[in-house]
Amino acid sequence: MVSCHRSNTQRYDLKYRRKIQFRRTISKTFDREFKAKQNARQRKCRQRKKEAQRETTIALASPATKRDSRKAEGIKRRRANIRKLKNENEKLLDKIQQLQNENLKMKRLLSQQHLEKINTVDTTSIMSTAKLFTNNVSPPAKKRATKRLLNKKKESTSWFYFKIEKKIRCKFI
Repeated sequence: MVSCHRSNTQRYDLKYRRKIQFRRTISKTFDREFKAKQNARQRKCRQRKKEAQRETTIALASPATKRDSRKAEGIKRRRANIRKLKNENEKLLDKIQQLQNENLKMKRLLSQQHLEKINTVDTTSIMSTAKLFTNNVSPPAKKRATKRLLNKKKESTSWFYFKIEKKIRCKFI
């Protein structure tokens, strides 16, 4: 008989919950009123618990337990403050690392832009005569020119021809 009574109660509770849930979905005003009633019930329950705790602490509070509880509270408070400071410190360190990475990226971009500007300036600048000579002459003509320069070097003691020959040889080796 007891099990039958329990199952009937469970069935009734389930039907009641479904009915309330259905009414809450349909009507916003009913939902607001239901929430207000539920909050009031929970508030009363919390107040009763607090009062019960106060009564037990007042009855049990001796000087030794007060001192011990204050010590424990102080330790908890200090640990909480230390934990809070550590978390804040870690967040700041992460932020610093992130900003350093961004700074490094920006520096790289800036240096790349600077190099691109230099490269564009170099391409628009006047090319040296040796570069023009080597770029616009066929390979057999380059060989003839180097031989001619060697002959001129032998004839004259000018250092200029030696430098040109060296540049030309370095490019073709």
